[in-house]
Amino acid sequence: MLNNQRGQTLLTVMLVSLIFTVLGVTIVAGSLGGTKRTEIRIDDIELTAAAKKTLNEVIVQFRNKVTDQSQFKLTSVTNIASINTKLNTVKTDLLKMTATDGQANPLQITDLSKSSEYGIDIDKYLTRAYEFSYTAKEGSRKKTVTKRIFLSPTPSFLNYAAGTGPNGEMFLNGASEFIGNIYTNKLSASQEAQYVDASSKGTPKTASTRFPKLDGKAIIRTSINGKTNLTNYSLLSSYFEEGSKAVFQRDTEDYIPVNFKNTLAQVLNEVGSVTAFTEGDFETEDSITNAISALVKPCNTKLLEWLFPPLLSNVTSNNGICSNTLKVIDDQLGNLEDIHSINKNLSQNIIYTEFNKTALNKFKVLKNLQPLTIQKSFELADKKWMIVNGDLDILASTKIPIRLSGNIFVTGNLTIKGNQTDESGNSETIEDDDVLVDSTIYVLGKTSISNTNIKGIQGKQLVVMSNGDLSVSRINEFKDHDQIEPIDAFLYTDGAAELYGVGSIFKINGGIFAENKLTINAIRQNSVKRATILTDFQNSDVQKGQTSRFKVTHNPSVLIDQLDALPRVDKYQVIMDDTLINR
Repeated sequence: MLNNQRGQTLLTVMLVSLIFTVLGVTIVAGSLGGTKRTEIRIDDIELTAAAKKTLNEVIVQFRNKVTDQSQFKLTSVTNIASINTKLNTVKTDLLKMTATDGQANPLQITDLSKSSEYGIDIDKYLTRAYEFSYTAKEGSRKKTVTKRIFLSPTPSFLNYAAGTGPNGEMFLNGASEFIGNIYTNKLSASQEAQYVDASSKGTPKTASTRFPKLDGKAIIRTSINGKTNLTNYSLLSSYFEEGSKAVFQRDTEDYIPVNFKNTLAQVLNEVGSVTAFTEGDFETEDSITNAISALVKPCNTKLLEWLFPPLLSNVTSNNGICSNTLKVIDDQLGNLEDIHSINKNLSQNIIYTEFNKTALNKFKVLKNLQPLTIQKSFELADKKWMIVNGDLDILASTKIPIRLSGNIFVTGNLTIKGNQTDESGNSETIEDDDVLVDSTIYVLGKTSISNTNIKGIQGKQLVVMSNGDLSVSRINEFKDHDQIEPIDAFLYTDGAAELYGVGSIFKINGGIFAENKLTINAIRQNSVKRATILTDFQNSDVQKGQTSRFKVTHNPSVLIDQLDALPRVDKYQVIMDDTLINR
């Protein structure tokens, strides 16, 4: 028995020793494997960083070349064929710079402008889309980084989800949210949002909430909350909501402003056949009326016939058609209802203005005292314009959406609004009036957008360029954020804009920009109960995990979608899309 027990003990000791030996070998092997994987991972990161660095250096050289106005001066009469030749030369020079004898070029530059994705006619337009990629190699490993680059002869504001001009101020009162970059001279961010309710009698009240949230760059010329040191990330990030992916950067680029009057001069030169408008034609109301008079001058003979018809004669069905490319509409001509029959098949520019009979066979062009009202779908042919000498009202209703397509120039004020009742005639509790848009509108006066949904046609959007102040409001939609229709629009004003996302909800796919001053008020709360007085605001700790009631997602596709009508400038801006790493 004793011998048997000693043998069993020996076997037990040997088995335990074997188990520990195997475990030790496994641990050592795992450790060696982990070390090897760590080394490979570090090598991959370093290889990717090297590829990014080289690609960024190439793009900087590309930017410097195409923004050199001694080579790429853009004007209204730019020779596009010459620009194409110069762009090809820049591309060739960059490829030569990175070429290696006997090996594939690590740099690739692909012109995507004419692709099905963008469809840019490079013989007619200056906008371009490129894909830059660079491949770094080390032994058998390689990493490729890719960036899409857009060249656009448009102002800087289209680069941003929100912002002001280089001398403007931006006030983010409360928990607004931005996906994309913001730009301003001075930024003020706070945890207090202002709002107006039924008891405030027009005087704003204050609600405690969260800081704004930013997923993008804050490009600042001077300061954030008075702090001029933009390298102190810890301090600056404390002015933004937790989870923000904010990068703080001092503005070192040339800001390309909107030349409003020059753009309008170019627009009217495209519409007119014998005109040569300049910026000075838009200085005063009288000069603007003179510009409209010059625009309709080729129609004078026919206008005299229509305004002073022979006694007992009937107005012809062609009343207002001056030529194959121009049609005039006014109640004096008896053709005001023609505005409701405009469609894409009528390849004409439209002018809406008032005529005053001053004497026998004499008339003057005047600004309309009554707004032009559009309550049905209105779709201009491609590259055609409607000139409204006066105010324009676009009124949506619950039952039938308005389709608005085409380019419009308004010398007065613009109003886009829906009604405030539902199909049953009761007060609306949610926006149900739709305007379907693929349009750019220039406004010399003020712009007001209220009580309506703005939806893009086939992924397009509304672009509003307002010389006067901008007001955007929605009915108090006390609903969950996911139930709210976004506004597909890029909204710009040469003046100031103030918006509220407290009781109401705003989701903007595009951007919002005010040259002088932009103020946005918002809270972070999924829903607010409807009440006569807005008091149902949760405390800031509860709001932490909820959704902002004012959110802007930058949409750069406007650079492609509205090629015909975007503001014109004299130099290229270079817009970079996100970096893609091909693994």
